[in-house]
Amino acid sequence: MTDTQFTDNAFSTLDGNITNSATTLDVQTGHGARFPEVNFFIAIYPDDGDFETKKPEVIDIESRSTDTLTVRSGGRGAGDTTAQAWDDGDDIRLVVPAQWFTNRQPSFLASRKASVDDPPDDEFDDTNGMSGESNGIDSKWTVVSGASGTVDMTESGATVERYDLATRPGWLLLQTGENSDQKVELRQDYTIPDGSSIVCALSYAWATYSSGQNESQLGIGINDTDSGRDAGDYHVFYFDCQPGGWRVIVYDGSTTHGATSDNSILNHGLAFFRIDRDGTNFKFYWSTDGFAWTNMADLTISPVPDNLWIWSETMTSGDSPRPIHGVYWIREGGVGLDPWPWLT
Repeated sequence: MTDTQFTDNAFSTLDGNITNSATTLDVQTGHGARFPEVNFFIAIYPDDGDFETKKPEVIDIESRSTDTLTVRSGGRGAGDTTAQAWDDGDDIRLVVPAQWFTNRQPSFLASRKASVDDPPDDEFDDTNGMSGESNGIDSKWTVVSGASGTVDMTESGATVERYDLATRPGWLLLQTGENSDQKVELRQDYTIPDGSSIVCALSYAWATYSSGQNESQLGIGINDTDSGRDAGDYHVFYFDCQPGGWRVIVYDGSTTHGATSDNSILNHGLAFFRIDRDGTNFKFYWSTDGFAWTNMADLTISPVPDNLWIWSETMTSGDSPRPIHGVYWIREGGVGLDPWPWLT
């Protein structure tokens, strides 16, 4: 789903009566161009201005064709309003519902995790009662590289590739070793549903050597092989944390399909990766707020991958501290490539 669209001075009146279940409505001839083409909200008001007798209704509009507006499924009576019948000539305005702002507050986003346990939905919390290993990893995940343990926040201790949910409950922490090719990989049997997406909230470089040796990576991946995230026909989507800079990359073992260097990502702490699927077409996006998305790559992948990976790896040998990265949650988006279907 494209982000909500806006235009200035978008107003008209209703051209014809509508019922409380109508899924299309018309504005006056020539007024449609005042409104966006897709994804916006309108409010209908009684033309006599008596809002006490008849409250306005907010409607979620999916698309516009000339002067005809098509309502999104379930879009009548949006927000705290009620679907009602309206008369020819009633007022129409483009609006921004209060909940739209609420849902975009960083504290709200950070608190929203998976509401169900259908693959790949996971909140990584050792107190959420998930089945599987004792520290909370759901049994649908297979640990291919690394082992559970407590991450080492100091510059001493054994070199161990591990994952941990106890040090910071609610987060899956991935700590790799001090030498190159030391990695943590978790795999799940999972195919992104056609017309849907996966979204992962993650935090890069809780600890990594910023001025010397340790280059490390954190990301998700899809492939058709159980042996490793970089085996078979694979595509990985990751942060590359290295001295002097930070990159976001989509890579398949031979071609870098998308790469951006952006040191400003260090200021955000929490970022989002998203992979959309439309048949064999896959789109890779990343974001620092979950709403303004940067498209990194549009790829055709066939056959469709049936493995999902979370992984971290040390790329260059060096001294401490050993890299630590965090994954907050990973979940399935909605039909129509909407990454936030559960924002209500």
